[in-house]
Amino acid sequence: MDEQKQSASLLSDRAAENDLLDFSPYTNTLLDIIRDPNTQGPLVIGLFGSWGSGKTSLMQFVQKDLGDAAKNAGRNFRTVWFDAWKYEKEDALWRALLLRVLDSLSDQDDIKTSAAMKKEIQQLEKSLYHAVEWEEKGGMTIDLPKLGKAAAGAAIKLSFSMLPGFAADAVKAAQEALGKGEDADKLFDAFQREVVKHRQEQLRSIEQFQEKFQDLVQRHIVDKSERLVIFVDDLDRCLPEKAIEVLEAIKLFLDVKGCIFLLGLDQDVVTRGIKVKYREFAVDDGATERKIPIDGAAYLEKIIQLPFRLPKIEPRDMSKFVTGMGVTFPDARCAQVFAEGLETNPRKVKRAINIFLFISKLAEKRGILIQAVRLAKIVVIYHSYTLLYDRLNENPALLPLLEEYYRKPEAQTPRELIGRPRAEEIEGAADTAKQVMEPPAAFAGLLKPELKNVMTLFLTDPTACFTEKDEKGIYLDFSRYFRLTRGTIAETPVAATAETAARVALAFPVPTFIRVPAGEFLMGTSDAEIEQLLKMKETQAFAKEWKEKGNFKREQPQHRVVLDEFQIGKYPVTNAEYLAFVKDANQRPPSHWSGGTFPEELSANPVVNVSWDDAQAYCKWLTQKLLEAHQLRDKEIIRLPTEAEWEKAARGPSTGSGDGRFWPWGNQWDAAKCNSSEGGAGTTTPVGKYSPAGDSPYGAADMAGNVWEWCADWYAEDYYKNSPDALVRNPTGASSGEYRVLRGGSWFFVSFNVRAAFRFWDGPVSGSGGRGFRVVVRPLSL
Repeated sequence: MDEQKQSASLLSDRAAENDLLDFSPYTNTLLDIIRDPNTQGPLVIGLFGSWGSGKTSLMQFVQKDLGDAAKNAGRNFRTVWFDAWKYEKEDALWRALLLRVLDSLSDQDDIKTSAAMKKEIQQLEKSLYHAVEWEEKGGMTIDLPKLGKAAAGAAIKLSFSMLPGFAADAVKAAQEALGKGEDADKLFDAFQREVVKHRQEQLRSIEQFQEKFQDLVQRHIVDKSERLVIFVDDLDRCLPEKAIEVLEAIKLFLDVKGCIFLLGLDQDVVTRGIKVKYREFAVDDGATERKIPIDGAAYLEKIIQLPFRLPKIEPRDMSKFVTGMGVTFPDARCAQVFAEGLETNPRKVKRAINIFLFISKLAEKRGILIQAVRLAKIVVIYHSYTLLYDRLNENPALLPLLEEYYRKPEAQTPRELIGRPRAEEIEGAADTAKQVMEPPAAFAGLLKPELKNVMTLFLTDPTACFTEKDEKGIYLDFSRYFRLTRGTIAETPVAATAETAARVALAFPVPTFIRVPAGEFLMGTSDAEIEQLLKMKETQAFAKEWKEKGNFKREQPQHRVVLDEFQIGKYPVTNAEYLAFVKDANQRPPSHWSGGTFPEELSANPVVNVSWDDAQAYCKWLTQKLLEAHQLRDKEIIRLPTEAEWEKAARGPSTGSGDGRFWPWGNQWDAAKCNSSEGGAGTTTPVGKYSPAGDSPYGAADMAGNVWEWCADWYAEDYYKNSPDALVRNPTGASSGEYRVLRGGSWFFVSFNVRAAFRFWDGPVSGSGGRGFRVVVRPLSL
């Protein structure tokens, strides 16, 4: 698809004026209840839902309809809207609510208020401003005989927490009583002040408020067949203790006949509010956390008679919502991406679309070519899969790998970070294992089934996907999409969910691992292969020199090696992956990090200027981190690959003919499939840039060129010659030496040197701009 030419206007966060989520059945049901003459109240209806789920819109639809006199069958409904969050800074939020309710009883549209009623309203308003002061002499006692033996979990009387003069002595006594199993519901009846002097007339004005308010509503509202409908919104944006204050004010002062309340709140707010409001009453029962003898659900039952939870929005309804907002997307298919991939929360959907529109416009202004559907998919990942986005941001080359995984029908969500399921965990292991496919380890714990719906949209259009390749068969580079988001969008804190809590110890990138099955392969270079190298124009000059100098003895004789199954990093360790190690282990940064500053532009490039000792330290650190997070099996470790493991991963299994692959992709040289001197890159390139065209048979990338990679073995030039004639199993190289093995060549070496069988070496403390490494995961004994 062509790139967008302009972006649509951003969306506001105001409640919806039109019913885009088909709330009409809920709106009409609530209206029927409110308009029913038998609904006399007091009635409190709780509209439960998370932040941004549409509670405000639903209540506004109800209020608007109640204002239509033609639908009210000649009855009047006085309505008041109390936005709790706007009044949160008030010292007494409960007073602000009461004043707002009293104000609504004045003239309202066509509903007139008599002079007598206005006078009574003024008197009630005045009573709310009377100061209530306590002067305490002596302490607080409890008449324990009044306390019955009962469970300590009963609800505490609401009225006590509203009273001034709440004394510390009472709290201490209450804790002791509750700890002995006394009945908390009767506890406050037992409180007696020994000597208390207060301003009786001031206190009485508060105590008499409900009585006078009830009388006023009865004579001027109920007796006229009217109703007072009070909408309380944004409780979930208040501090928890403030939200509780509003709920208790409703119960204490406004719980009278003729009043109907619609409350928009999140139950979690109430739970947190209870813990804050009544924390002094926590009882130590020997558990790790002191228990508060008030249950959140029981608390709400005392206040809310009709709880109603906004249902989860179905994808088809979300699609109507996205398209109904009037956004002109640069590609109409973006609407489906957002409808399929975003959490069904209207406010969060708007936010994600605004991010998309902003980046689209920014790309246009900066002249950066992007494709709208691809950007929409990345924004969905950014907004709904924060940890996965961080992983892709570190290495955009993982995007094609992710999509390739989801394209396979046998793809499933992983059960653990590293490794396939054990054979004994799978019923009919021999057959089933072939049908089960878990994602690469870099994505383990980060994927959800819903993501597949997004990643598999519009697969027939290569420009809407991430597996599109250029004319050389190399995946396109999608790093520009992440550069746009990385540089323009503030980080969003990761939500404290069960998933993120389980992965708290993995707040760092983990290498992507691929499986190399058990079996034998041919290691080294045969005489027949040398003859082929002498015939190829790309290698003949070096091959001739090496044959004359006898240098091929390093790679001979070619011999069969048997390796148990292992997993190896799909890519060399990147700067971003190494950064976590540098920070956490207080490791010396590589020398190319100027002044120790992490080079953002090289985050997906292989880390270089690391010695063999540095690589070993990284392996030890990563092993410890994954063990702490329970993401390694017993006795598994992360380590450098042996020379044999590295070569098998690069060349693939034995063909049986004695001819191995010279390069990971085959025996024909192709400079477009790796980062070598012939390609002219002149430096390291992002890992995976030459995938999948340059990958090995097992899917390992960058095993030819880019960077030399440290192996675990000591280097010995005659090691192959001294190997046993019989099949060697899991060889680990020479027992000692001065140098360590390096494999793979680098960006400044030519085709001959980036062969899979080519052996190189250096001292373990040496590091340069061409030295990097990749890791394997293996049982400790191997």
